[in-house]
Amino acid sequence: MDESKDHEAEKAVSTKSTVDVLAVEISPNPAALSDKLMLKVDFHLETPVANGVWDIEYVVDCVMKHPIIHILSNS
Repeated sequence: MDESKDHEAEKAVSTKSTVDVLAVEISPNPAALSDKLMLKVDFHLETPVANGVWDIEYVVDCVMKHPIIHILSNS
């Protein structure tokens, strides 16, 4: 990679866009713990994002434990 491409890659990594999540719909609700869920996320980006990925997880609220469940991870 030449210097200009290195500079552009570094600039892209150092630039972050704010994501405002406006709404999240989860269906079906109610559902059995073993059922698949559909997520619909309405969001707004501060600036355009190229090759962005979502990392979605939730925390199970149990007595004395809070395991994190990874739903979707593209890393």
